[in-house]
Amino acid sequence: MNFRTFSILYFIFFFLGIAILFAFLFLLSCFFEHNNYSQIVQYQIKNNAIYGSALNENYFQYRLELIKAQKPDIVAIGSSRVGQFKQDFFNTSFVAAANGGNSMAETQYFVEQLLKIYHPKLIILGIDPWWFNAKMPNNKYASYQRMNGRDITTLKIFQGIKIIFSHPKQFFEAISSGKTTTNPYTNLPSLGFRAFVKSDGSFIDGSYLYFSTLSGIFPADDRKFQNSIYRISNEIFPFYYGNKIDPTRTKELISTVDLIRKYGIDVIVLTTPLAPSVYNMLIQDKDQRFSYLYSFSNFAIKNNIYNFFNPQTLTTTDCEFYDGFHGGDVVYARILSQISKENSMLAHFVNLSKIQQIINSKKGHAYSGDLTHWKETDFLELGCKK
Repeated sequence: MNFRTFSILYFIFFFLGIAILFAFLFLLSCFFEHNNYSQIVQYQIKNNAIYGSALNENYFQYRLELIKAQKPDIVAIGSSRVGQFKQDFFNTSFVAAANGGNSMAETQYFVEQLLKIYHPKLIILGIDPWWFNAKMPNNKYASYQRMNGRDITTLKIFQGIKIIFSHPKQFFEAISSGKTTTNPYTNLPSLGFRAFVKSDGSFIDGSYLYFSTLSGIFPADDRKFQNSIYRISNEIFPFYYGNKIDPTRTKELISTVDLIRKYGIDVIVLTTPLAPSVYNMLIQDKDQRFSYLYSFSNFAIKNNIYNFFNPQTLTTTDCEFYDGFHGGDVVYARILSQISKENSMLAHFVNLSKIQQIINSKKGHAYSGDLTHWKETDFLELGCKK
């Protein structure tokens, strides 16, 4: 083969590869897996869709865009464990910035970025006790924070191909019919591969729908709390061992609260519970590997933090949890009801009659909404009556 022939073939295959790449990226954008977060949020709000990405999980920027677009009176900030606070619980506008802060330092950074673009009336700051354990990573900055939704990486491309070929029939039918924002289970418009395949994702209020778990179409990860037990036994997130809390991190919390109040914004700091069975494992641990929790409890008392880490304070049950450390909607309704009894400021914002209705009618359930023709199953296999 002479040089001229080689050069022609090289450029043909080069430009063919470029064309295939851009065609694939266009296909991803049809499923909202290659779009900037502003576009995603605007479409989501307009169509009351859920957003569940499998390739662009930058909740930090996505939640900021959601808040920027909706300008809610109330914002809940924290890890995934604030993701079950819902608009239905309040009589004014609300957004849950779940996973906006996955450590104390990142939560402080999220608050700083939020205050540059918007000032809500109330911030609910959800903190996790393990954030204050020195073994827990406490990174303020993370690489995913810089993702804009249109990043091109080999991981994104190969992961996208893998997901498509794992569900060939569903993707072929969607592409051929042009219905790339639907899912086969619910009537919710669905943006992103996770929402498209499972109908799992965030609503426009930031709360999260675990449809695939609730309905049983995909097996729950923590059946009979076996996953939580394994994590506890092997010191895997979030169950790190420790004796005391880190004073550097408590100072970060105090300075974050002071910053919020500096702008005249009311703030409530709270921590949400573990499932009763899992909580008992930690407290009754014969080796006292989680003794830092007692230090955290004392810190919470001294700093007016609503500490619901112990589920007994809410009279909840294992059946109202998604797994060992994520409560369902009913648990979060109980939290707001409890705080409102002693905090008149919060009582002014919450819809107490709706909250009480949910607690009464959905007792023993994780989800408070309607799954249409689907029913909530005993997905943890605990013998729960649903």
